[in-house]
Amino acid sequence: MKGDAVSAAAEVRLRDRAETGEPRALLAHLHEQQLASLLSSPASDPYVVAQELAWLGRSDEALHWLGVAFEQHSDSMPLMGADPMLASLRKSPRFADLLHRVGLIH
Repeated sequence: MKGDAVSAAAEVRLRDRAETGEPRALLAHLHEQQLASLLSSPASDPYVVAQELAWLGRSDEALHWLGVAFEQHSDSMPLMGADPMLASLRKSPRFADLLHRVGLIH
């Protein structure tokens, strides 16, 4: 329950910032909404969940979901090397390991 209150408070802060015209805050709010929608659907592609998390700066969670995408053989995995939504992960050794496991680097 505490997590729900924290999430609700964060959403209110983002919405307030978005209403003041801060473009980054508005985008973050939209990405948070998209993420919530994806997480509530068991049919969501874990790769897309990882994209949203990476964009929001939640690297550890994004890398976890990329691992899930790899295990589930997501059709999107071959795109990860050039995916701009994953740019924040490129310096991570875990990301490099996934690139290697997908066969995008040798």
